[in-house]
Amino acid sequence: MLYFKINNSNQRALCVLLFGIILFELFAFPFNVKAEIEYVLANEKQESDSIRSEVKKDDEEDLSSEKNNEQVKLPEELPQLPLSAVRSVKATKYVEITAYTSDIAQCDNSPCTTATGFNVCKHGAEDTVAANFLKFGTKIKIPEYYGNKIFIVRDRMNPRYQNRIDVWMIDRNEAIKFGVRKTKIEILE
Repeated sequence: MLYFKINNSNQRALCVLLFGIILFELFAFPFNVKAEIEYVLANEKQESDSIRSEVKKDDEEDLSSEKNNEQVKLPEELPQLPLSAVRSVKATKYVEITAYTSDIAQCDNSPCTTATGFNVCKHGAEDTVAANFLKFGTKIKIPEYYGNKIFIVRDRMNPRYQNRIDVWMIDRNEAIKFGVRKTKIEILE
């Protein structure tokens, strides 16, 4: 049994009162854990049964419509949000932009493979850029020249180019024609 020394009569009265309240709570409002658990389980079972019956009803309606040769007509082309609406702009920056191709003179012995191991020649889409100041996988837009097209940083450049983006292109002549430009890029989240 718990025993402690009480010096003051007010302290004694307070302890007796607290002890009385605790006993009253225990006997007047017993907490039946088993009954509470059974109540919760019964409610969950009712909810799951009602969901199952709704799903079964929907399935039966689908089967009956198939039997009546009613076909659900889907739109030929589902609407898609443009990628620009999905990704928000995290930052903007003014940089120099150049272009490069998978040419051994511009790259190393494996010109189709980027620094991340991505094969741009097999991929065949001009959506890869090289940049030293952005992490691999960063998505950017170059709105002045490419509108809402999204590019992914998959490659690196010579370390001396810290404020430059190099856009990968399939055609060498197009890359030469692109030259060096200064423009704003949008870094996406």
